[in-house]
Amino acid sequence: MQTFFWKTLAVVLAVANAAEWGYHGDNGPSNWKNEFAVCGGQKQSPINFDTNTMHYDETLTPLTLTNYAQLDANKTYKVINNGHTVTVMLDNMDFRLNGAGFANDYKAAQLHFHWGTDNERGSEHTLNGNKYSMEVHIVHYNTAMDNVSYAIDKDKGLAVLGFFFQVGDADNTAYNPILDSLSGTVLNATGISQAEGSVPSFSLESIIPSISSLDDYFRYSGSLTTPTCDESVIWTVFESTIPISNTQMNKFRQIISHTGERILDNFRPVQNLNARTVTTSDSNYPTTTTTTEQPSGSASSLALSLVALCATVFQFVL
Repeated sequence: MQTFFWKTLAVVLAVANAAEWGYHGDNGPSNWKNEFAVCGGQKQSPINFDTNTMHYDETLTPLTLTNYAQLDANKTYKVINNGHTVTVMLDNMDFRLNGAGFANDYKAAQLHFHWGTDNERGSEHTLNGNKYSMEVHIVHYNTAMDNVSYAIDKDKGLAVLGFFFQVGDADNTAYNPILDSLSGTVLNATGISQAEGSVPSFSLESIIPSISSLDDYFRYSGSLTTPTCDESVIWTVFESTIPISNTQMNKFRQIISHTGERILDNFRPVQNLNARTVTTSDSNYPTTTTTTEQPSGSASSLALSLVALCATVFQFVL
């Protein structure tokens, strides 16, 4: 199964790299749709989370994160510098998520990062227009499908957890294993299209905010934020942030791609929301309204209209 996974992942990467894409200049995000048509779709990511238009969805119960605390000291994770970001492969573990409105289990496949030249930008999603210094995406695939490569372009095929980073004075020691792996060709991949290394096993629970703080999150349907931009992702982005020091952030900014240039500002600008809605698990927001089919017939319609009118008047009286 793992051999098949790597072969199919290689095919996906080859398709995306057939037309070189990047974050700057002629092959930047504004031109991705010229080579990858789906990048010009109506359900693209990332987006801005506007809390003034957010609605509470009671079906968004707390996430169940299975095996997130698991640590296997006998295993390592593959780390890849693909010229666009650094990716940590998680396919040799069994980290899963469910609950929170998901119909199926989703299994973690990899995580990767998006960061900026300075601490004023870097995240892909924004909150009320505000940017964070970095954002990590933990990518899961629907276990009703064979693997991540098959699920990547299927409806609800992927579930991605997004976390913002908040820069402070203290190092976040949970990130030391990942930062220590940024050496050799992973740190400087000049002339190497996909430089690989390894990192000692760590638990996913150790690198995200405390589980007790994850009850509040935003949810919407969107896409991959890089080509091929498949609109297959259920996005869950959290209000709680991950702390990181400026020194640690600067380590990411030293990573060099196959072109010999540093990987900087590797984030896609926010996309139009279009007809989509964004909901939240936070009950402090207004409740999501639902539309039900109205009974036919003039008497029924009149009765419903009168009820609605009375309800509106009552609301203002109260």
